[in-house]
Amino acid sequence: AYGGKEAQMPKSEELLRLVKEASSRITRIQALAAKMDTYTIDGYDANLLSAHLEIVIDNLRTVQEMASYLSRPIKETSRLWKNGSGQYETTAGFLFREGSPIEVLVPDNYRLDSSHWERTFLRYDGKDYYLANYADLPLKGLAVRVREGDQP
Repeated sequence: AYGGKEAQMPKSEELLRLVKEASSRITRIQALAAKMDTYTIDGYDANLLSAHLEIVIDNLRTVQEMASYLSRPIKETSRLWKNGSGQYETTAGFLFREGSPIEVLVPDNYRLDSSHWERTFLRYDGKDYYLANYADLPLKGLAVRVREGDQP
């Protein structure tokens, strides 16, 4: 806290506006990267800078896609259960299968208050489904969110 006042977190609308503003610069960054060889720096430096600009462009796109996803309203928050066909679904009947994107509450095994929502997708090993990046996390009973426009 500075000057006796606590720093305030930006509202989600403000954050989304800032992400959109930064993302709108992608075209200008791409144009700059395309013109790198015309600058008066040597070819190696131009290639190095151009490669880093491409990384910035890719990261901005990723942030833009996530901000767009997070701006969609949540239709359902529930827990997964395994149906008679061996597939996982929500209380409202959203069915998940191989490759389905899924937003899950990933528990922190060390601190109960630090679980976090993460977007990942389902994999199938021929016997059962599991989460990409979290193969050891059991699906049965896992908290999930389904957002407007999701087609699991």
